Amino acid sequence: MGKTSPARGTLYQRARAYFSIKGLRYWLTAALILLASVLLTSWIPNIVDFSPIKYALFQKLTQFAPRSTKPRYTRLIYIDDDVHRKELGDRIPLRRDYLARIVQALDADDVRLIALDFRLPTVDPAKPTNPGDLAAIGAYRTETDVLMREIARVAQNRKIVLPFMLYVDEKNGTVPVAYRVIQQVYGMCVAPLKDGGWSNPGEPQQGFPLSGDAKTNISCGYINLPGDLRQVPPPTAVRDGIPIDSLSLAIARAIDPEDAAEIDMANRANRTLFASYFSQDRLIPGATVITSKQLLGADQPAMKKLLAHQAVIVGGHWETGLPGSGEFVDMILTPAGKISGALVHQNFAEAILDDRLYSPLANWFLEILFALGSAFVFAAFSNIWTKLGIICAAVAALLLYEWAVFFLFGIFIDAFLPVLGLGLHSIVERLFEPRHELPTVPDLSPNESGVKAV
Repeated sequence: MGKTSPARGTLYQRARAYFSIKGLRYWLTAALILLASVLLTSWIPNIVDFSPIKYALFQKLTQFAPRSTKPRYTRLIYIDDDVHRKELGDRIPLRRDYLARIVQALDADDVRLIALDFRLPTVDPAKPTNPGDLAAIGAYRTETDVLMREIARVAQNRKIVLPFMLYVDEKNGTVPVAYRVIQQVYGMCVAPLKDGGWSNPGEPQQGFPLSGDAKTNISCGYINLPGDLRQVPPPTAVRDGIPIDSLSLAIARAIDPEDAAEIDMANRANRTLFASYFSQDRLIPGATVITSKQLLGADQPAMKKLLAHQAVIVGGHWETGLPGSGEFVDMILTPAGKISGALVHQNFAEAILDDRLYSPLANWFLEILFALGSAFVFAAFSNIWTKLGIICAAVAALLLYEWAVFFLFGIFIDAFLPVLGLGLHSIVERLFEPRHELPTVPDLSPNESGVKAV
């Protein structure tokens, strides 16, 4: 048999010597910390928010992917602060006749799909409303009629995705039900269908009929965002048991039903899918992000060339405080930084359509295996500075490990907390444990004749 190298022999002897003075308490405590850190991975962030660190690591990881993260299928239209203050009088709710002008302009530009990312509730959104109950619109009835007539007209030729919120009916349990929103009053998105579509009967008796194509082309999606902004919002079952799409999934389904089917299958298997984001520096003003003022401006041929056959998401990006405050409406912390809700929906839709989806590891085998290996390495060295160095090296090795699994198998692994917990446990144990003299390690250096002397 071959000889053991001096370096390997020394490491083995050091580990064996140090393990020999560890008692049952050390390893039992390490096992409990490992179990707790794995089981409490989803609960600990409620106490200590690690999401900025986790988001940043996830974003860096996905940016190394060979696939481009530039938006390819969608464009974003913003109603910006200048328009909201000067033209719309800073009014909340947003002027619906102005939205009608945007829908009309996008129709003229021959876009493929129009999606709106605004809350459009009736006067009392928690109170049930029925198709034809136009009195529920209240003071904004005239401008709302203008918007809904324009949607009905444009939907004859192209897809339209309308928004709504989900809320929990506290009297009937925790099952979410659809918000009572404007389009339901006009006979749009009255009830979800099993194939992901919606029942759109229209309201001909109230002067709001829908053609056959319009009934097919109109769909709706919820605009609530998940607690983990890496997770693609899945279909969510409402009280009648039929799942309804998120806004991003409804956009993807209208463009390519096969891509949306992947989300459906993952949802049926209770499997979470994470989406890679494109970073804000990829958003080019006038190219991938356009203001409503540019859209409605004079250079219509150039705008049509830019938007024709594209899916367009319309959202808001105006300041909520005094001019220059820098506080904008609907801003959310994501892996790509703090961005608007409309941009979040665009990222999710792009990830679905461009196959930029990743499954986090469903079981804990690899995380536990990696953390156990870290625990033995932590125990092999008694010097506290050495332990700190090992923790840093373990985190670096973890990142390399996650990167390899991510790109080889499309699986995202999050073992940060188990490794951190075991590393801290090792340091605390070293600070409070009694000082031991390590057993003498034999001199393993070979002599000149190649025979090891003891």
